[in-house]
Amino acid sequence: MDRISYIPCAIRSHIVSFLPIEDAIRTSVLSRQWRDVCSSLSTLTFNQFDFVTRGKHFKDFVYQTIAVHDGSDVKTFMLTVFDVMDSNVPHLHSWISFAVRHNVEDFSLILFSGGLKLNPLPLRLFTCKTLTQLKLGKLDINVPNVVLFPMLKTLVLGPQVHFYDENQTSRLISSSPVLEYLGFISCSWANSSLLVISAPSLKFLYLNPSPPSQDVRICCSNLRQIMYAGNPPDISLETLSSLSRADFDSYSPALSSNREICDLHNHNASRILMGLQNVVSLSLNCAAMEVFNESSYMLNMEEYWQSNVVSSQSTLNQLRTVRIAGFGGSDYELDLVRYILENANVMEKLIIDFSKIVKKDVARQTSIGKKLQQFKKASPCATISFASQ
Repeated sequence: MDRISYIPCAIRSHIVSFLPIEDAIRTSVLSRQWRDVCSSLSTLTFNQFDFVTRGKHFKDFVYQTIAVHDGSDVKTFMLTVFDVMDSNVPHLHSWISFAVRHNVEDFSLILFSGGLKLNPLPLRLFTCKTLTQLKLGKLDINVPNVVLFPMLKTLVLGPQVHFYDENQTSRLISSSPVLEYLGFISCSWANSSLLVISAPSLKFLYLNPSPPSQDVRICCSNLRQIMYAGNPPDISLETLSSLSRADFDSYSPALSSNREICDLHNHNASRILMGLQNVVSLSLNCAAMEVFNESSYMLNMEEYWQSNVVSSQSTLNQLRTVRIAGFGGSDYELDLVRYILENANVMEKLIIDFSKIVKKDVARQTSIGKKLQQFKKASPCATISFASQ
């Protein structure tokens, strides 16, 4: 007996939604009971790369699929297109508008545009009141003046998303009052001197600007976790004190012939470290520090930290785990480790991952290890270990 055919249509549609879209459509020929199952799919995923070797027309398939869809809501709509030209933009607008009309909650668009002159994103996408997750990649974004995302909790931009200026980013963020997760993956900004990220509700931030020299200011009073790659950003003390997990890649002053710029990055780096009052887990990447150590403008960071306004007695009190990658054993890095060990009074574990150069030099590893073991520790439970080769 074919029991599955007599399962309620809504349940069958949910089961079928886990299949690749083409396989889901094929189920409509199984029997009369299955004929309309795909008309109410809540998940629609269209990837043009799946059609390259099959000799099928991607555009026709998308239109055929949405043409048979009934009026039920579409929870997830994912679209990946690689041969977009200006002549194809109206099709994109039509597909995206379909998703918006059907109250889409999770929308994803990866677009290999290749220099479009027309905006591939219809205006109605930026006022979609049902969106909770929005992911856009590989396209230039021209954000309209009117943006409204009252339900948006997750916003992921990238890889390779280009903004015309930082004001467009601010409009996206400020128009998302309940935003909790924000990611910028290899994004770039034209004519941008300073990127400001201010979101009171934000809990997680991933930021990898392109180029990494992009100046950034972060003001997010409820931020719990940050993953950042680039020059040390300007982070408010309120934001730093709210963090429980922090990951900084190439956390070091920028090598620059401009003394003012180098001093600013040194200041930001020191301010970040001393502002992490509630961080439990900290990860740093010092891969570039060996280069910075040669700079004539390099400051004595230990003295700089001691002279800072923030008292060391109020910093790193919650820190339990620290991982430092790309460790080369420079004076700057040793000062950094000394500061952490002397102020993290409940720390349990410090993991050192040597740089590629040091990993090839056993004698240097031994020498660095001896120096580290001589440092005073505020926490009697703190152990220093070295990542495996």
